[in-house]
Amino acid sequence: MSDYVSYFIIGSYIILLNILFIKFNLLKDKKNTSFHKKFIENKIELPFSGGIFLIITIFLFLDLDWLFKSLLLSIFLIGFFSDLNFFKSVNLRFYLQLISVLIIVYHLNLYVQSIRIDFIDNLLNNFFF
Repeated sequence: MSDYVSYFIIGSYIILLNILFIKFNLLKDKKNTSFHKKFIENKIELPFSGGIFLIITIFLFLDLDWLFKSLLLSIFLIGFFSDLNFFKSVNLRFYLQLISVLIIVYHLNLYVQSIRIDFIDNLLNNFFF
């Protein structure tokens, strides 16, 4: 499939997703749920479609390891449930995301070889785990 066809499919998909979310009043951002959103003067409640579009696009179009996809999904769900105010505790969100990132780093053997700052490079050479 050519790139232009893929871009057209993805662009059509995000437009359709936004139209459906707005028409059926699904997953709209409520301004009264948090203090910092009260400063927004625009009264339009936008849908939470960007993250859903991104995660579905990753799952459909990118050929990634199933473990990496599942851990990306876990990070997405933590953020999504946070936006819907299911996770009210900042500490809970932080620790869930920390655990997800540590699992990704451990299972996929990700590491930083050098960042060209001697002090930090010396710390990176120590194997604590």
